[in-house]
Amino acid sequence: MQRTRATFKLALRYCCQNELQMRADACAVNQSNQDSTKFWQSVKATKYASTIGSVSGEQNITEMWRNHFQLLYSSVECNEGNKLVGKRLLTANYDKVTVCLADVLDAINKQKTGKSPGPDGLQSEAYMYGGLRLATHLCILFNLFIVHSFVPDSFMSCTIVPLVKCKTGDLTDINNYRAITLSNAVTKIFGTCFTAIY
Repeated sequence: MQRTRATFKLALRYCCQNELQMRADACAVNQSNQDSTKFWQSVKATKYASTIGSVSGEQNITEMWRNHFQLLYSSVECNEGNKLVGKRLLTANYDKVTVCLADVLDAINKQKTGKSPGPDGLQSEAYMYGGLRLATHLCILFNLFIVHSFVPDSFMSCTIVPLVKCKTGDLTDINNYRAITLSNAVTKIFGTCFTAIY
């Protein structure tokens, strides 16, 4: 009985220490005849840090990232840019600014596939395959935004996600992360239309 228990504990310890290698080996056997891209995606191991900086716990880490990125991205004064945008908005003739259906269709076609969705959970493919009726409704919506000079906060909300810069580096170091912003797909379409107008 003791020998069996000792053998089991030894095998369990070996499995825990070599889990990633064993998973990769099993994956290689199962997918050796399949697509190599899928193979490497399944072999890829992802590590997560339970402590970043001196902070641990999901809620505390979330709050730490919020404060960190707020300080980091609000550190540059842009008074000249604010004045320039304000001046352009005051002198703009909104009667002549309209988004046509061709602009919306062109903006939808310029979107990239396979991207992570924003806070609304809708991917760009939903708009790409939504058809002409959806594009028409978006065109009406975008024109209402311009006419009334108002865009709802929920439309412009985004999610900031920290990504590891160096995967072989220290995952607990706050400077080993960079931020990416996940915007709503419809916001990107509106931005593309707005850029085309101006």
